Order: sequence, then C-alpha cells, then structure tokens
Amino acid sequence: MKRVDYEKLYATAKDIFQKFKDTANAHVPMAPKEVFVSRVIAAERTRDLPSMEDSLALQEFLLPKIVEDSNDYRIMKKITKWLSDKMAQAHQE
Repeated sequence: MKRVDYEKLYATAKDIFQKFKDTANAHVPMAPKEVFVSRVIAAERTRDLPSMEDSLALQEFLLPKIVEDSNDYRIMKKITKWLSDKMAQAHQE
C-alpha cells in the first residue's frame, strides 16, 4: 500500500485553492490542515486518490476538501463552475 504524503497534498491543495480564489473571485476561507487531512482520509476509504500528474482530477478531488465550509452550496456551485471551465479549457487545447 502506497503511503500518502499529506503535507505534499496540502501544499498542492493550497495552490489550487489560491488559484480558485483569484480566478473565481471567491471570498471563501480555507480549512485548517487537520480538517483537510481528515477529509482526505475519509475520502480514501471510498476511492483512490488521483495521480499527482492528473491536474484536473487532483483539482476536482482537493478543492472541495480545502474550503472551510464544503456544505455551503454557493461555494460548491462556484467550485463546480470553476472546475467545469477548467475542463472545457483543457478540451480546447
């Protein structure tokens, strides 16, 4: 079983979060590292983590886990739109 580097995942998630905030004009707080890690661990129980090389899958997996209130539908709606835009851009390239 592969050991997960949660520090690296958290650093990657923070970068994704900042890009999301900047480009989506989202005023949303970031979850503390402990909350993020617990969310990732919970998700690992039901699915494999995406590859660190798969940028879109990583963004889709990590972004909802690093926003403080992942139950706020307005935030999740912004995340969904931002991810959809990213996927559309990737398909055009």
